[in-house]
Amino acid sequence: MKKALIAMLCLALLVSAAFALEETITGNIVKLPLLKNLVAKNNAAPAEQPPSEDEMELREGTFSANIKRTERYYGKQAFVVSDKDWHNVLSLVPVSLWYEGGELKKYPVLIYHEEDNGFDADSAITFLRQYNSKKVVLVGDTPEELDNILIADGYTYLLEADVEPVAPEFAPLTGRPIANIPPPRRDELISPVRGIDLTPDWLTRISPDDYTRYWSRYNTVVVCEDNYQLGLLASVYASYLNAPLFFEGRVPSDVSLARKRIVTVGRTSYTGAESYNLAQIEQKLARDYPTDKIILVNYNDLAIRETRPLYMPYTTMLNRAEIEELYSKTSLSAPFLAAGKNEFIITTDNTDKNGVKVIMEWKIARYGLDPKYLTIMASPPAIQMDENVGAREDYTEVDNHIYGDMNVMGVVDGLQDLAVGRIFSLTPSDVSSYVARDLFIEYFGRDRAFASLWPAAMIPKKADGKATDKAFRNAGFRQESVYTDEGTTGIEAERDMNHKSYIAYLAHGTVLGWGGGIQTDTLRSYNIHMDPAIVFSVACDTCAYSLANAYASGLFCANILKHGAIAHIGAVDGESVELKSSSIIANELLNGKDIGQAMLRYKQIFEAYGHLKKETQKIAYPSGREELPYEPVYVLLGDPTIRLTESPYETDEVAITEEDATFTDKIIRIRIEQADDNFMITCDRDGGAECSRGEFTFYENPVSKAYVDGIRKVEDELDPEFVPVFGDMIYLETDGFTEIASLKLKITYADGRSESHSLTRHGDLFYKCSSTCLSSTEDLIAQVYDLKTGGNRHRIFLNFNKRGIGADKIIPGYSYELELKTETATGTRRFD
Repeated sequence: MKKALIAMLCLALLVSAAFALEETITGNIVKLPLLKNLVAKNNAAPAEQPPSEDEMELREGTFSANIKRTERYYGKQAFVVSDKDWHNVLSLVPVSLWYEGGELKKYPVLIYHEEDNGFDADSAITFLRQYNSKKVVLVGDTPEELDNILIADGYTYLLEADVEPVAPEFAPLTGRPIANIPPPRRDELISPVRGIDLTPDWLTRISPDDYTRYWSRYNTVVVCEDNYQLGLLASVYASYLNAPLFFEGRVPSDVSLARKRIVTVGRTSYTGAESYNLAQIEQKLARDYPTDKIILVNYNDLAIRETRPLYMPYTTMLNRAEIEELYSKTSLSAPFLAAGKNEFIITTDNTDKNGVKVIMEWKIARYGLDPKYLTIMASPPAIQMDENVGAREDYTEVDNHIYGDMNVMGVVDGLQDLAVGRIFSLTPSDVSSYVARDLFIEYFGRDRAFASLWPAAMIPKKADGKATDKAFRNAGFRQESVYTDEGTTGIEAERDMNHKSYIAYLAHGTVLGWGGGIQTDTLRSYNIHMDPAIVFSVACDTCAYSLANAYASGLFCANILKHGAIAHIGAVDGESVELKSSSIIANELLNGKDIGQAMLRYKQIFEAYGHLKKETQKIAYPSGREELPYEPVYVLLGDPTIRLTESPYETDEVAITEEDATFTDKIIRIRIEQADDNFMITCDRDGGAECSRGEFTFYENPVSKAYVDGIRKVEDELDPEFVPVFGDMIYLETDGFTEIASLKLKITYADGRSESHSLTRHGDLFYKCSSTCLSSTEDLIAQVYDLKTGGNRHRIFLNFNKRGIGADKIIPGYSYELELKTETATGTRRFD
């Protein structure tokens, strides 16, 4: 009875202490000098028990599979670790990711950035809040401010900031009053960042020496040379083996590797049951864990960072720390993506595109890889992203047309083969949070809404937005597009960036964002944290790292990934609007393609179009004016394997018929119905010059009615520079014939009229002109380019300029029929 009373008294004291502690730590600003000790004490791991059954197995020479200690893992648990010591980060890979019975077990790892001036955990905290993490495991000592943020509820303050009343529109719906955190620009309000609201019971601290306690039994271990390049690969292999990873000279003193099956990577003091050098571990991973996805990293990027002087220092949202080490240590997150998605890591110490391409192609050939996807996990200083070309010093991207063009068997065709994406952002906190969002995307709700954003600038882009809208509406998505000439007053960050699956901005851009009103400062000021949306900035410069110079910390593409986007397509320089960019990407995504394959298709279409333009310019300007045979500016930031939908939606079929012309030749007819899409084009005649911009010669646009200022217009009533709105571009892929002998184009209008044109051949270019075609391209009615890609595959690109026949004839509708007479027709034909 006395023991029971004592037990009850102890329990009561513990409960009251817990309530007292809770009362102490739930305020907005708290300092917990005992937090580290409390957490360490409450979560001290039990002493290891002698594994008697294991000992028996080891004595008998048999080795059971390593087994995790399930009680160490809890639901939505996440690990948080500093980037100061890469050993601690890489050793977490097999702790957080492993396979059990063929099934991937995964827990997110968030790497916060730490330097002398402070730390950056902004993105890590945002991930924990959006993921609704219930337990956080801190690795090693952490900054006190970070601990406070993790346990703060509602909205967190700065520890040293002056607390000012915040404007009513920023007040939370529930919880305590919030404070205004001083923004970089004092004339703006900046919304505070919410805390995670963890109690000490759910905030665990472990030492890196405690990693083995996550296994109830481990008979196999991996010991790696103290070498970061080898460690990147060893960590992935350890994850596949579900084995603890140690580094030479860093095995904890209380861990004995006696009677363990040791796998060594590099030079170590241990005798390994398996031993690998760099080439051997690469070969092992390539052979035993085949994949069509490769990750490219620069293993020297721990010391590579932004070195240009910045106009303003980068300041974190949570603790107002000025961070100096930007665009560094991206490779730290690569093993987590590689282990989580079974991808092969290629390491290099080259930063230059030529050296990178050589090592990449050499390793692909050496290990017999057959990749379809390339993810470059490196910032531009670590692996080159663009290059300066031409007399005007324009920048072109190299991710796609250099790294993505695999010269297989020494064949250099200049055509992109791989779906390419690049992952980088300002700090490892941003990158690791992106990788976690990627690996755990099923936990992030995706709203079935989309938005095309057009702020009444660059008229042809409205057609692109309307075509995008139609594709998404037909697939059952909810339209929330904004066209400011149709009554909506401006583009707004909170309304137009949140709760979307796909966003396309179609107008002017800069390195800092969208000219239509949303920039990096806007994302920060309104504390925007997006759903995992795919964002296409159909605009100039939004990923122009080389042009950013002193504004590098505000580079829009890097910041939009930081603020939650799962993918972003942006330009490294001024962009071209000759292709209907957004609607091409949208249709590929809705057809079930991942974003990498959608981007690849877009680039392939432009390759065909680029060759068409190049050959056309040779006719019109034989003395010069060289065209690039590829799309030069757009890059994809994000994992190229991300999908918008797993179930493709039905799309319109292209009608194909064929008939015998001779014993060996055939005539193939391709009929394409054009939709009767109507929309308004309103120009600002008083102050705007957008309706008279003369930048573009051709632009595809399947519209059958066009309006200016609400009045239907035809060509002879329009400014000549505005006529490019009337044009079509059609792209087809086929295989099965070796050569097009002749080509005819027939246009049938809805009123029954029709026109037929036999096209003149010039190499692989077929064209029809209204005059000589020798003085300019303005007389071209139609061009068709046959881009042969090997293996009897053809990419056929049609450009039809309605200027040549009169824009009035496109009303009210029309269809095309291409008649291809082939010299040899074998095999099958497939049109996409």
